[in-house]
This record gives sequence, C-alpha cells and structure tokens, in this order.
Amino acid sequence: MLLTKPSIEVYITIPFEGRLPKYMLAIGELLGHYRLLELLGAGGMGQVYLAMDERLGRKVAIKVLPQEAMADENARKRLLREARAVATLDHPNICTVHEVGEDSGRDFIVMQYIEGETMAQRIRHRGLLLREALDLAVQIADALAEAHKRHLIHRDIKPQNIMIDLRGQAKVLDFGLAKVMRPDPGGRTETQDQLTGSGMILGTVPYMSPEQVRGEELDARSDIFSFGAMLYEMASGQSPFGSPSKAEVMAAILLKEPPSLSELRVKVPGRLQDIVARALHKDRKQRYQTAQALLDDLKGVKLQVDSEPVSDSSASQRPSSGPEDQTVKLSAGSGGGATPSTKPAIERATDGRDRHSSIDSLAILPFANLSAEADTEYLSDGITESLINSLSQVPNLRVIARSSAFRYKGQAPDLQRVGSELGVQAILTGRVAQRGPYLSISVELEDVGSNSHLWGEHYNRKFSDIFEMQESMSREISQKLRLHMTRETRNAVTQRYTENVESYQLYLKGRFYADLWTPEGVQKALNFFQQAIKKDPNYALAHAAMANAYWALSSQFVAPNEAMPKVKESALQALVIDDMLPEAHTALAVAKAVYEHDFEGAEREFKRAVELNPGSASAHEWYGYVLTPLGREKEAAVQIKLALELDPFSVTVNSSLGLSYFWAGHYDESIEQFQKTFLLAPELWWAHFFMGWAYDRKGMRQEALAALDEAIRLGSTYASAYRSYIHSRSGETAEAERLLLDLQSQAKEAYVSPHHVAIIYAGLGDRERTFEWLEKAYDSREEAMLFLNVDPTWDDIREDARFQSLLQRVGLK
Repeated sequence: MLLTKPSIEVYITIPFEGRLPKYMLAIGELLGHYRLLELLGAGGMGQVYLAMDERLGRKVAIKVLPQEAMADENARKRLLREARAVATLDHPNICTVHEVGEDSGRDFIVMQYIEGETMAQRIRHRGLLLREALDLAVQIADALAEAHKRHLIHRDIKPQNIMIDLRGQAKVLDFGLAKVMRPDPGGRTETQDQLTGSGMILGTVPYMSPEQVRGEELDARSDIFSFGAMLYEMASGQSPFGSPSKAEVMAAILLKEPPSLSELRVKVPGRLQDIVARALHKDRKQRYQTAQALLDDLKGVKLQVDSEPVSDSSASQRPSSGPEDQTVKLSAGSGGGATPSTKPAIERATDGRDRHSSIDSLAILPFANLSAEADTEYLSDGITESLINSLSQVPNLRVIARSSAFRYKGQAPDLQRVGSELGVQAILTGRVAQRGPYLSISVELEDVGSNSHLWGEHYNRKFSDIFEMQESMSREISQKLRLHMTRETRNAVTQRYTENVESYQLYLKGRFYADLWTPEGVQKALNFFQQAIKKDPNYALAHAAMANAYWALSSQFVAPNEAMPKVKESALQALVIDDMLPEAHTALAVAKAVYEHDFEGAEREFKRAVELNPGSASAHEWYGYVLTPLGREKEAAVQIKLALELDPFSVTVNSSLGLSYFWAGHYDESIEQFQKTFLLAPELWWAHFFMGWAYDRKGMRQEALAALDEAIRLGSTYASAYRSYIHSRSGETAEAERLLLDLQSQAKEAYVSPHHVAIIYAGLGDRERTFEWLEKAYDSREEAMLFLNVDPTWDDIREDARFQSLLQRVGLK
C-alpha cells in the first residue's frame, strides 16, 4: 500500500491525542534547501513534515523541534542525540538520517522518507502470514543486533515504529528515546549523555519491559522484551498484554503471563512459541541476553519454514481473533547459517519436526580413503566434492561448501559436535577404496538433530560405473532428506559433464592439486586439466577449472595481464559448451571486473551464476568482493554473509568479511575477524597481513609490525611492502630503502606486483615514483587497483589529478 500521507504514528514517539502544538511551520516554507510539502505528524517530540530536497530532487521526512520547546534543553538534546545515534548506524533495516540542520534558530533532522505502511497498520488492516512475520522479524532483529553492537538501545520498539516499504523491507524508525551506552575499560557499561532522571518512565506502555515500567536502568534486554511483545502481535494479531486501561496493562507486564500463541488458535512452530516466551520473560536474566542470539534462533525457524511447501489452503490465511482455527503449515527447525563465532542451537533441529518434513541443511564430510595407494586420495576428495557441487543446486537445501567440510578431513569427529559447529541437520560420511578395476564406496547419512540413522548404502562396482554410482547416491540422499525437487532440479543433480571416465579422473586429480594453493600445485592442476580436455574437448567443467587455476596464479605468482586473459578464454570456452555452468559465469565475472574493469558486465555474470546455483559460496563471495569498491557496501555485505552461511570455515570468505570491515574503516571489527581467520589457517599469509594493516590504521605500531613479520615469513611480498611503508612514515627511511632493495632482489626470481613497489614509494613520499609504479600496476591489471577508492594507503595523493585519472580509467569514478 502506498502511503503518501503516512499516519502520524509513523514518526512520532509521544502518542498523538488530537492536540497540535501552538507553533507549526507553513507548508511551502523553506528549511535550508528543503521545501515543506505536508505535515505528517505532531506531538511532544516535535513536528514531522514531508519535504522536498530542492538540491537533490528527492522527498525526505524532516523532524522539527518547535520553537516553544527550545527553552527545554533536555528535549533539544534528545532530538540531536537521536540524529547522532542513528547516523552512526549503517543498516538496510534502519531508517537513514541524511542530515542535522539548523535554520533561524530551529533544529531539525532530515531523514529517509519511506513509502509504505507501519507494522501496526499491516497487522490492523490485513494481518500477516506467518512466513511474512518471520521474514520481517528476522530483518528487525538484525537491525537491533546492529544497534546494540554499536551500544545503542532503542527503548521504544513497537509496531508503530516499524515501517514496511513497498518492497516488503522492514525499517526501524525513531531512535528519539535511544540511549547511548559506552563500555568502560573495566567491562562495565555507563550511560553517555544520560538525559532522563531515575524513575522517569519512557516508551509506549503495551510494549514496555518490566524494568521499563518500574523506571529502572535499561539495557539491550529491554529492547528484546519489546521486540517479543511485537513478535507476539505479529504472529497472533493480538497484543500480549491487551487491556483498555494503561494501569492494567502495566500490571499485566509486571505480574501476568500472556496466553500462549497456541491458545489463540494460531498454529505456529513450537520453537517460535519458545522464542517469544523467552523474549518475554519478566526476569531479564532469563531472557535472550543479546539480539544476535535471538536473531540466530529466528533464522533457524525461518529456514525450516521456507523449506515447507505452501498449500493452497494455507496461502491466504492470516492470524485473527476469530473462533475458527487458522491453519498455516509450519514446523519448527534450525539451520541458521553458522559462522566460526556463532554456536547454533542444534537441539532445535528436530524439536517438533514432523517425521515427514524435509531436512534443509547438509554437510558432506570428506570421504575416507581406504585404498592401499596413497596417491588415490584425489579420488575420495573428488567424489566428496562432486556430491557437494551436485546437491548444492537443490533449492531450499543448504549444503556446506567444500572448504568448511574439508576442515574435518582425516578426523573421526563427533557428528553432534560437527552438526553444531556447521549448523546443519544432517551429515553424510563415506569411505572409498579402489582395488584394481573395482571401486568400493560406503556411505552413511545421519540426522544429527535426533541422533538417528537415516540411510546407509554400500556400492561395489567397476570404476567405469562411477557416474552411475554418484547419480544413485545423489538420488538416494535427496529422497532420504525428503526434498521436493522439480524435474529440472533432478536433472541438475544428476548431470554428467563428461562421459569419459578417464577424463573425469584427470579432472579430479587437477582439483586435488589446485586446492593445495601453491604455485607448484596449481601448475600440476593445469597440466591435469589440459589432459582432461584433450581426452574430452567438450568437458565444460574442466575448462571452468582451468579458468579458476589461472585466476589463482594471477597477481600472486604471475602478472595479471598474463593470467587473466587465460581466465577469460577458458571461461568463455566453458560457456560455449554449457552456458548453464555457474562456475564459468563466476570466473568470467572476475575476469571482466579485474582485467577489463567492466563492472556492469561482471555483475551480469555474477547474477547469472547465483541464479543458476544459489548454493555457490564462491559466487556470492566474489560478487560481494567486487561490489565493495563500487561503494555498494550494504549489497556486498549481504553477498558475503550468504557465502559465510554456506562456507563458515572458508579462509577466503572470512577474509573477505574482514576486508569489508577494513574498507569501511571499522578496524576493531576487522582485527577481530582476521584473528578468527588465521585460526582457521595459520599458515596462510592473508590474515596476518590484513590484521597488521588494520593494526597500523589504529596506530598500534608494534602489533602491526609483528603481524606483518609473520606474513613475510609465510612469503608475502605485500607485507614486505607495507612494512617499508610503516617505517617510512615513522621517519626510518633507511630501513624502508633496505626493504625496497630486498623486494627488487625478489623480483629477479619471482613475480612482484608493481602495486607493492608503489606502496613503498608512497611511504617514502616520492610522488613521481609512486605514480610511475601505480601506472605499471594499472597496465598489469593488478587486482588491488579495484580498491584504490577505499584504500587509505593513498590518502596523501588522493586529490592529485593523476590519481583521479587512475580512478576514472579503472571505472571507479
């Protein structure tokens, strides 16, 4: 519903009771360059107007503090505090503050104007399907988690302060009662700019927490209670503490338990009822302690609900207070994306789940190699990876990506623990043995939520029957997981990319060596891929693997202008054979972005890759990686988080997340993320280098140098260059010049990026040499050139016309 004239409940915090302030601005009047169009609402916190930004030609909402309230310094500070608080938040589900202004003695805040309806209006006019309610609840909880992370509590969460825009996106409004919390070094929390005295009650009664009603000091758990009250209403259509009297409502909040959702004849998942009950616990110590924990549980229920088919009979039914039972087919479950820092509640995986319901998340652990020959390990790894790639194409099934699953290689882990760490409901394990011309494969499928055995099978056939064996496994697994698949999905799951068994063997060997991530390993991989293609020139997957192998060499071991054309050539060759191959679209997207600086073309290819295989962690990750330097941080974050759900222990995905924090200037979060990353792979230089980079930006010199030294030990020339940069900025030019000579010496034996040399000269303050080497980096098509616009290394030369020219040529301006 398009609301060009939103209800006044949209923007104001103090309920409107029909009394307008004595002073109102005239429609058509200007505040700075904003022309007032219409009064949207008014109350004790000020008036809210719809206005036109004459400078940018867009509609905005403006909150103005009335002149008669100017004498109330408390109210004025509260208005400005709202702006400062919300302006620090950068989240797609929080209303954006554009500007704080002052005109003729009147303070005002310019906010995003949102067309749509409030949550209160949505509930009142037509109610919410439970799928809608869960989707919106996850968005709102995510917004609260972000606000709380920034030490902000809202203190007035209610349906009137949630807008649902025309795309169905929730927006949290009105931080007018927000409280800024600042942790002190001792770990305690103190109030910053506290404007309310002890015992003063703020908020909206039906959604107040017990401690809010009592006028006690509040923390984030108060928002969680308010959110729980709203979630109850979203699911049932009724307030948990409904009463005609405010006094009775407050008494109910303090003393009474609301009716359970099931008592209201609204069929909701048992786990959702548990979430609401925990959020509404009167003892804040027994509530969710963080919005993040609440969000994780909501995601788990949502993922399970989304996997359920919507029947014709349930599609239109919404909660109401009528006498008839409202049936919406839903079941409780888990499956929220797990990250190394998130511990999913695996016990919810089967709590209340119908034994006929589908399982929505799966980890395929690396099959054990029981062959007598050690060099057949490529086979057990390859069969595992083939199954992962095959089943990841099933809609509504989250399959953990290879790099996270292979974390357990060579182990005999407790499957309950693995299920908890990866946030999955089912785990497949297997054993592979090759004996002469025969291949033996044993597989076991376990439901880790109920600790029950779902299926097991033993295959013993000739090696030439490997395709039939893998297809049988994929079909059986899909059936045992009770997945609903279309004919197209079944065809994708059992698709053969070659009929040549020998070519397939060579491909598997290439994948094995490519995953070693060493120049020697990648060269071996390329050799095997070439042999596979020679045996079967129409083997599209082998062509795509060639593209990825060349990409792995680029910038690290080979000049990009030498490697990236081969990436593009191999990707295009794969697409000529099979234009439905997501791996090839991803590789082509990278070539277009890095080598050709064709970002529009790259985005088309990334979108096609994600469309063809939404379960591809690689496609999501690199799409987010390329969006970041284009200034599309929110969209990038969405893609990287999706990749992290699919591949929680991936070094590259975790690094991409850490880098996204770095580019945004969030150095503490960046350091924390890279600390997690190098715990996953201590011998890879990336995390050590990037962490040193972030330490340097925070002015923590010794920590930065220590991290860079570790990256240098692991072979990073990038770290050597940045170490020189740090020394130069500290006036230690002799040490910087020594490191430059070392780098020049290394360049005689191995590839050294001209971008790294430019960093050293930037530190030395030699502008001419800096631009000379940046031009070489541009000519070489170095990947790092994509980040010129966000890399703080170049701040000193950013205004130079030569730098601006580089930005334009790279396509960043």
